[in-house]
Amino acid sequence: QTDSNECVPGKLLGRLVHNYMDYSSETCQNEFTAGQRERMRAAILKSRESLLTSNGCVAVTEPVTDFSAPTYTCTGNIAFKDQSTNGPTSWSWSFPGGSPETSAEQNPTIAYNTPGTYEVSLTATNNIRQGTTQTKNISVYDHPADLDPSCSVNTLRLNERETGIGIYNVSFGDIDHSTESSKVDGGSKDFSCTHITMLNSDRTYEISIEVGTPNEENLGVYIDYDNDGLFTDSERIFESSGTGILSGTINNPEKEPVNDRLLRMRVISDFKKYENYNQPIAPCSDLEYGQAEDYGIVFKSTAAVQKGDIVKNDVIDLEDAITALKILADIPLDKPVEMAAEVDGNSAIDMKEAIFILQWVSGLRDN
Repeated sequence: QTDSNECVPGKLLGRLVHNYMDYSSETCQNEFTAGQRERMRAAILKSRESLLTSNGCVAVTEPVTDFSAPTYTCTGNIAFKDQSTNGPTSWSWSFPGGSPETSAEQNPTIAYNTPGTYEVSLTATNNIRQGTTQTKNISVYDHPADLDPSCSVNTLRLNERETGIGIYNVSFGDIDHSTESSKVDGGSKDFSCTHITMLNSDRTYEISIEVGTPNEENLGVYIDYDNDGLFTDSERIFESSGTGILSGTINNPEKEPVNDRLLRMRVISDFKKYENYNQPIAPCSDLEYGQAEDYGIVFKSTAAVQKGDIVKNDVIDLEDAITALKILADIPLDKPVEMAAEVDGNSAIDMKEAIFILQWVSGLRDN
């Protein structure tokens, strides 16, 4: 049948005038056939499935700026990584106190040679417009004391065979770090500048260490409280033996720790031999199949909350409240507070101001 096509007057093109794949004018094209629909669905769900998560499906807008940075680290070169979304094409970094203090690289490395708390800011821009500015703080510490040569650890039978012996996970405070067996890791490791937690010496903390299976291991954990590069029996905070997860409670230290300095914590474990079956493992000795892993610990000074104006007048003013909340929230004491409109500066705390400070120390607001 050769009926006239009303969408194209005078043309004998048949009646399939609404099909997008027919030769009718655009004003009539608004349908696909059932077979065409199935072919398209098969393509988008199989060979072209990546289109479903493509940025082509995202509305074009300014970047949402974000970046990764260490909360605590050591002096030296620090790497920053852009994590902004919506296709940024340029970056404006600010590093007051760092070297250099500015950068236009996407992922810069900046030198911080003096301990302290520093503010880092990034503004990302794409071909639409400039995005938001993201600001974070990093705390930079001197490296822990160099280890005394007598405290080096060697694994004597490291490459002999895979025994599964080693430290697989350390969970303590803010540290939650997983590794592999001693042989896979290549023996002992130093994470003291990359995996750090803040502690108070008057609190109790849970610790959990995962060691290998099926061989039982002797485990010991030590903190160099006086930062002299040595570990002693009085600096042992935890010991256990067995396989799998070994956990317990850390009590107040026997030795008074050096406050506000990065200290070294040693986790050490080895094959549980018959001759030392019930003996705690020494912190500085050659091992048979095991390994040692070092982590960073900072004990926060609580002297700031012992100030006379808290003790003698029993009145908490704005400065006292901020100091106490910093300690409770594990915020560095030297981190500045930007006094926004919600805090009226009259040295008294009302509910609105307390909520503002709590939001600030918990990270719910930046200023």
